[in-house]
Amino acid sequence: MSHSRTTRNNPNANAVLNILFLNDANRKHQVRRIKDLPRHLLETEWCVEDLFPYIEKLAKNEFRFSVDRATLEFYKPTPSLGIDDSEEWAKERLNQDLRSVAVKLSTAKFLSKALELGVVGEEFVDLVVVGEALQGEPEERDTVGELPVTFGPYKRYNDLSKNIKKLTPSSAAKSRERESYQKSPSTAVHDGTFAINRAGTIALETIAQPIEIFYPPFRRISEALENPNFQPDLALLDVISAIVSKAGIIATENEYAETLRMPLSKVLEDYFERAYTTGGHSADGLIGFKMVTAMITALVPLLIMELKRAFGEGGCDPIVQAEYSFLQRWNEPELKPLREKCPCPTLILAGGGPNFALLGAVWADRFIVQRISDIVFLAQASTTVDDLIHKAARFFSAVKLGIDDLRQYYVGVGSRQVQPLQPNIPHPRFFPFPTQFLCRKTQKTISFCYLRAMDDDDSRNLAYLAETAETENLQPRKLLIKFSDRYGYEAHQLLADEQRAPNLFYCGLLDGKSDVLCSENAKGRFREGAGGLYIGPMRMIVMEYLEGKNALQTPREEWPRAAHSDIKAAINQLHEAGFVFGDLRLPNVIFVGDGTKLIDFDWSGKEGDVFYPHGLSENAGWVEGVKSFRKIEKEHDLEMLEKHFPAP
Repeated sequence: MSHSRTTRNNPNANAVLNILFLNDANRKHQVRRIKDLPRHLLETEWCVEDLFPYIEKLAKNEFRFSVDRATLEFYKPTPSLGIDDSEEWAKERLNQDLRSVAVKLSTAKFLSKALELGVVGEEFVDLVVVGEALQGEPEERDTVGELPVTFGPYKRYNDLSKNIKKLTPSSAAKSRERESYQKSPSTAVHDGTFAINRAGTIALETIAQPIEIFYPPFRRISEALENPNFQPDLALLDVISAIVSKAGIIATENEYAETLRMPLSKVLEDYFERAYTTGGHSADGLIGFKMVTAMITALVPLLIMELKRAFGEGGCDPIVQAEYSFLQRWNEPELKPLREKCPCPTLILAGGGPNFALLGAVWADRFIVQRISDIVFLAQASTTVDDLIHKAARFFSAVKLGIDDLRQYYVGVGSRQVQPLQPNIPHPRFFPFPTQFLCRKTQKTISFCYLRAMDDDDSRNLAYLAETAETENLQPRKLLIKFSDRYGYEAHQLLADEQRAPNLFYCGLLDGKSDVLCSENAKGRFREGAGGLYIGPMRMIVMEYLEGKNALQTPREEWPRAAHSDIKAAINQLHEAGFVFGDLRLPNVIFVGDGTKLIDFDWSGKEGDVFYPHGLSENAGWVEGVKSFRKIEKEHDLEMLEKHFPAP
């Protein structure tokens, strides 16, 4: 408790952290000290991410290394690591997974909870920090050598490709093997299932971006299933009736698969093949088409099917097995030219006895699988069967719609000219599908290309830095492209008109032309009586990219003098117009020169109409009254202003 008394008596007391920067640039694996850290902030409001500027400075000054903060990872060694033992420890673990010998710290974790602040800066390593070189700024070296692969998306894609051979579907899908593979970025499937490490925390985040931003037609399938007016192909009723009568069969796995494969082929009007990979693996069924072009001759998978007598039988889920079957198929050498052009969208049909589910999968930089349908029960269990047949017919008609869309998509991809895939250059296959929008200000269609994710290390990242295409009349300009289902575009536009937020060029559907200003289909709403649950389409938001640093990245002593008054003026303007901002935290205020602007209007809207979303972190510095599914109030904005941006 002595250090707390010291802080109260002397708010200017400083702290020291012993940092082991684990990178080839630190050739002697030396521990370095970050001095003059404000102890009262470490003990109260600072999170791990508040150390970013200090780590960047340390790497630059000590090792002549420009570190990309998007790649920074922080670990606390377990057990404690003495400074005298750090060199040998680092030699053994350079470029290795550290989670067996250290606890990975979330960047949002309070330092007061992550570290024993009473003993930091003494004889132990306080933090091990891992990070890669900043793109375009390679490490300074004494000798000229080959540049490292620093483009994160390519590295993730390449690492997974090299590991796929060991991901045998029948064994990798079993619980123990699955748990192991979900702990490593080079083998993980981003489908929301996760493993726990020894410390009892999530070993690796597996929540990812919506698959529809990489392949928008996935949304067409789910919309058909959600639409009560979507009518099935009545010509399929006889075959659907046959499936319903057979889906309840209890037999061996092979008999079960053979019983259903033929009627499923008939209802989808496509033949289910047993196509084997070069490694001898085969899914229970594959619908594809033979692509023959000057560069590609291959069986392109449109739908992969895996069937079990029951979900989880033998410790193996057919959905998980289908995920690994996807990887085995798409990693085939014959598909490499196509794989290097696109994110490989594919449907997955998984059956466990009479229960079926439809999923969509993409392999961009990460392998992402998400549900498109609920579980559909296909066996007749009652004498009343007409409603069951109708639901089954709608389900398979939507599947057929998805197969037709994919076939058309791959015909286009096969004939399209795309830049070669290279390790250090951004490539379209790693980024969302939309690449143009109808600009609000000029009413002209503007094309752009993606440069990088704004937070490349975050699988949930939905914001990208992009650049417009050069034309005879316009020089390229940078844009921020964001994807979100809910967005306070009215509040954003209000502040943008007063130069208090980035210029807003588009907010609408992924087609780039259906702006919320002119399309009802592009708007969303909160469900009535559902406690703030939102329903609406995925939207693309295009805005001006601001060359500046946010308040979290900027030491407080370097904030503009007028920061508090500028933020207060922006909040007051919103409130006077009846809006609330909702998320007034340090990352959502950006300093551009001497000016201050608000960004991130995801939760903004009219007071009384908008709610806080699911999953608010308890460690994010909220004021009292801020909770998931509660209404956002003006008072919350004002209290957050005083807490995080107090008057000087």
